[in-house]
Amino acid sequence: MQEANALHQARALYYDFFAGFFLYELVSARKELFLQQIDVLATSPINESDSEYFAMLRAYIAKSDCAEILREYTHTFNLPFSTHTLPSQEPSANKQEGKKSKKPKTPNPQIFLYLSHYLEGCLNGESLLKIRTLVKKTHFRLNTQDFKESEEHFGFLLLLMRHLLQDMQNLPNDESEYLAKEIFTQAIAPMGLPIADALIKREDLACYHLVGLLLKSFLTLEQHISS
Repeated sequence: MQEANALHQARALYYDFFAGFFLYELVSARKELFLQQIDVLATSPINESDSEYFAMLRAYIAKSDCAEILREYTHTFNLPFSTHTLPSQEPSANKQEGKKSKKPKTPNPQIFLYLSHYLEGCLNGESLLKIRTLVKKTHFRLNTQDFKESEEHFGFLLLLMRHLLQDMQNLPNDESEYLAKEIFTQAIAPMGLPIADALIKREDLACYHLVGLLLKSFLTLEQHISS
């Protein structure tokens, strides 16, 4: 029992950690919490390479303010409908001399955080209705006053998993375990892995590229646990 609770606690911490990066409303208030969570998670990394990624992410967050992370969040997940490229981070010598830079701009395709996009190619599709049915079976409800997103949003689903894992620590039961597996296999894995892969390809992102690398490690492990 103690070993199972320790595993649930570690998984819940990971889910809460990633939820902080994928819900806009949480990012601005989580700098110190991010640092604290990294200090804990980095003591037992899933993969050897994760130690380096945690260290790099911690260093970035420690020297940055949350506004920088929010700007990267906006450019990555919200604005690319109108922002097709991100400016180069380092100005070239030609640009400094007043000449037009020949350095190619970084492509900035939007990375969607909604399940319907990955399963149906749209937003607010049948997937949203299915997720709402699953959510109704839990004791967790979307706080519409604080969060603007729907139940199929990746960040909300991460928080939902944290809630279910905490329930399993406090009151172990087959229903919570079943719902956790259903939500992971039906909702989190189908979009979480593509989101992680898309972020890994975005080496121009100082923060979310590292988040993507860590997310891929975690979700790969979760697949084994939920299988």
